[in-house]
Amino acid sequence: MMFEFDLTELVIAAVYIVFAGVIIPIGRAVWQWIKTKTTNDKLMAAISEAEGVAFNAVADLQNSLVDGLKAAAPDGKLTPEQIAEVSREAFNKFMASISKGALDTLKNHKENLADYVKGLIEAQLERLKLARKAAASK
Repeated sequence: MMFEFDLTELVIAAVYIVFAGVIIPIGRAVWQWIKTKTTNDKLMAAISEAEGVAFNAVADLQNSLVDGLKAAAPDGKLTPEQIAEVSREAFNKFMASISKGALDTLKNHKENLADYVKGLIEAQLERLKLARKAAASK
């Protein structure tokens, strides 16, 4: 029994094999890369926004609350209760100020969002404290 092949059929079969074996996997890989890049960009934007919001919350409280509390204290220092109050106020201000999109992105990527936000606020408080010490020593 003799098989006859039409050149057109052979070309179509070869194109199908190349398409199925090469083009489709490359397309899938590119699509996965685009999804990952979009997710990473979205997460980086949310983290950047969170850092800015934390900085603004701390700076605002420093001007509106902390300076007054320190001035009223005999030793010019905050009590542990006052520090806890400032931290709560900063957390509340942060949560009220961050965009819903950034908050949703952070919730999807951070295991414990409250701890993450508290860490951001503590870092900003420390940063502000160091900047004040540096300015005072000049």
